[in-house]
Amino acid sequence: MADLNVKSVMHRCAFCGNIRVLVAKGLCRQCYKSSLKRDCSNCGKFRLMHARGLCSNCYHSLGVNRHVVCASCGFSLPHYARGMCRNCYNRKLIYALRKKHKKDVS
Repeated sequence: MADLNVKSVMHRCAFCGNIRVLVAKGLCRQCYKSSLKRDCSNCGKFRLMHARGLCSNCYHSLGVNRHVVCASCGFSLPHYARGMCRNCYNRKLIYALRKKHKKDVS
């Protein structure tokens, strides 16, 4: 097996000019992360952007985990799948798997 020559992996960063391992877009890790930081359009803080020009705090507070009334238990909890909360969805999934397993064994 050939030796991995570390110098062949190292290149000059297009932004800072230092010789480092490049992560993406010809930039080292520090320069790439700093290029992703901008002012959040919602709160105005200088942070890493998550999506839609928002920092992760503002993005998640806009309703990613919106509360809906669970179709099974009726409580207002964060939506997980098929109109149910996580507990009800997992309970129905486990019940279906056990039922299928019993049918296969019999």
